[in-house]
This record gives sequence, C-alpha cells and structure tokens, in this order.
Amino acid sequence: MVSIAAGLTLERLESMLPDGTRVVRTMPNMAAAVGESMTALAPGSSASTQDLETVRTLMETIGGTVILEERDFSSFIGLAGSSPALVCAFIDALARAGVMGGIPKALAVQIVAQAVLGTARTVQTEAQRTAEGGNGRTPADLIDAVCSPRRHVGGGHGGPGAGRFLRRRRARLRGHRRAGPRAGRLSAGAGPRTHTTAARHHGGSVRQCDLFPVLTR
Repeated sequence: MVSIAAGLTLERLESMLPDGTRVVRTMPNMAAAVGESMTALAPGSSASTQDLETVRTLMETIGGTVILEERDFSSFIGLAGSSPALVCAFIDALARAGVMGGIPKALAVQIVAQAVLGTARTVQTEAQRTAEGGNGRTPADLIDAVCSPRRHVGGGHGGPGAGRFLRRRRARLRGHRRAGPRAGRLSAGAGPRTHTTAARHHGGSVRQCDLFPVLTR
C-alpha cells in the first residue's frame, strides 16, 4: 500500500490495515502535476527493499525521489512541500518589479520563471559534478558568481536581506519539526500567507532587484 496522505504516519497507517500489510509512505509536492516533483519515501515495518524500489520507480515517473527516515518528513515538508509557495511568491515579486520597470506582467513572469528554472538546473548540474568527484560549485559559490565584490545584485542589496530570508526559512523549518505529524496539515496554510506578505509590500515602494527585504519583512 502506497500512501500520499500527508498527515498520517506509518504507525497510524499500519494500525488501520491488516497485520503484515506492506506500506510505503510517500510525500510528493505540487510540481508532480508537471513531472517535476521532489518526493520523499519511507518504508513501513513490513515493507521490503524491493517494495521500496518499486515505489521509487513509480514515483520517479513524476519527478525526483529521496528516501528518508520518517522522522525527517517534517523537515522535508519545509524544504519541498511548502517551498513552492515561497518560490512562487519570489517569482511574483520579481515580476511585479519588472512591471514597475515597464515590462508587461505576463512577459515578466515568463522571464523570471525561466531564470528560476535555469538557476535550479545550474544548481543541480553543479551538485551532480560534485557527486561525481568534480569541483562543483555550491549555491553560495553561484551567488558570488552573480554578485559584485560588495554583494550587490543589479543595484539591490542582497546581503542583509538574504540574512533575513535565511533566518525566516530556518524558523519555519524549526516550526515544521516541532509540529511533527501535524506539519502536513499546517503546511497547507503556509503558501497563501507567504504570498500575502510579499504582495502587501508591492504598493509602489518596491525597488527593482531589492526583493529579499520584500519577501522577508
């Protein structure tokens, strides 16, 4: 039995099924709809290695997979379950800055979405290079490659805002870990709040390329 129920632990699932039922818990994210999910997998007490590999093969039809201890699912929700809302808030904020610079909204969204997609693929390529024993660059290295020596990006100041961004994300991850099994249910409400926070700061005062403060205030 393969579960995609975010709020049900393996222990709870197994208690609801006949003894010996082989269960694998999975947690895909929103990008499954376009074949780009990141899905976490955890085997139940009766599931075999072959069961886990079978489910992994199944879930790889909708994107990437990672095998985790179930205790790490709460953190995974913060990393992959809720983060699409944060990324969408970032895309929307940057596109709105583009509109303020004279670019039509639809075109601005297209530009930013491709920039985000290209950046994600660059990070993946560099990580794969490292995994193969090469000298791949970390995300921090890539930031340095884009920023000027004083860590300015196109006139926006990435440093202090980036610090606020990281502190907020770490706080959210700690909240997911504390919530434990409830995190799946709680994460459903995280996206709209993030988007609202970002949108609230677009009333004409947002400076182009100064978006870390917008997303982290």
